[in-house]
Amino acid sequence: SGWCEDRLFNNYAIKNKKFGLIDNNGKIIIPFKYDSIYVYTENQIKVKYNEKFGVINLKNEIIVPFEYDALIFDYSYGDWKKNKTDKFVVRKNKIWSYLDLKGQIIKENVSVDSIMEVYKPNDINNYDFYYIRQCMINKN
Repeated sequence: SGWCEDRLFNNYAIKNKKFGLIDNNGKIIIPFKYDSIYVYTENQIKVKYNEKFGVINLKNEIIVPFEYDALIFDYSYGDWKKNKTDKFVVRKNKIWSYLDLKGQIIKENVSVDSIMEVYKPNDINNYDFYYIRQCMINKN
């Protein structure tokens, strides 16, 4: 990848149409096996694998299993959302739920209207993955 904000100490890379992460010396950090990838923190990396969403960490350990049809990171960046709970917002079998940062269910059966009211289409449609693709030097 070229420069992308929040890149942490790694570079996004594609090999055989699969995403992974490498360090600045080319050492593989995350293997090239994911359909899409976006680093939020070193412990929360959103990935798409076999058409399902999940969360891994920089050790490639699974935090949230790859079983969701949609996944939104809902983080409080800075002080402007002081009373907000950080969570993952997931959809499985048309049912939305909230998970804590360890992947445990906080609330199930969240109404679609509630989701649409709070989250933008960019969140729901994985703009983060699109953004990373735009950062790639060679987009093949």
